[in-house]
Amino acid sequence: MEGEGTQHVHGDVLVRLDGDRAEVTVGQLVYFYRDGEPPHRAAGLRLACVTVRTPAG
Repeated sequence: MEGEGTQHVHGDVLVRLDGDRAEVTVGQLVYFYRDGEPPHRAAGLRLACVTVRTPAG
């Protein structure tokens, strides 16, 4: 929605490497705000992803 935004703050990053594979988890705090106003809501979440090096590099 126009005039609304978010700010994402990351922390507690954990990377596990196993050969050509990496598993990553990260904690995230998200602030929701409207232009010219302080944040009116906050939410916490945990993100997880996996990345793999392919034969193409």
